[in-house]
Amino acid sequence: MTTILFNGLLALAAVVSFVMAGIYLAFSGFIMSSLNNIGAKEAAIAMNSINEEIVRSSFMPLFFGSSILAVLILIAPLLLGDIAYSVPPTAGSLTYLFGMFGCTVFFNVPLNNRLVSAISSGKDPEQEWKHYFRHWTRWNHLRTICCAVSGSFFGWTLYDITQTTFLNY
Repeated sequence: MTTILFNGLLALAAVVSFVMAGIYLAFSGFIMSSLNNIGAKEAAIAMNSINEEIVRSSFMPLFFGSSILAVLILIAPLLLGDIAYSVPPTAGSLTYLFGMFGCTVFFNVPLNNRLVSAISSGKDPEQEWKHYFRHWTRWNHLRTICCAVSGSFFGWTLYDITQTTFLNY
């Protein structure tokens, strides 16, 4: 029963990690470039609007739920007892927590806050947007890669478990 629960957590974590990677990839791939093309002041206003909207959207349960899921996978061997620690799910969880959650909390959100503050206080939007665009996008690339890597680790673990299970029958 615990193996089924763990497999379910792994499957859900793999899917959610790739969903998050896709969201971040959209920003890295074309949303930020599109915003950059409309001018600094307009881009900053649009990005601030996106940031206001995202905290009231379905993204937030996905963001926090996926992070909780990574923690559950990390501590599952302690909670479930008969599941041994292994490198891929541990690496997937740590990559997700540090690369997605940590990066967001310590880099992307402070940059969002700086952009709001800079625009509302009348600082030069051109200079502020240039800084924001360069740094925020760079950190977002890292989040994208970490989510995809985490999803791969979770999927690899699930594949390995199912292959081992089927080979034992």
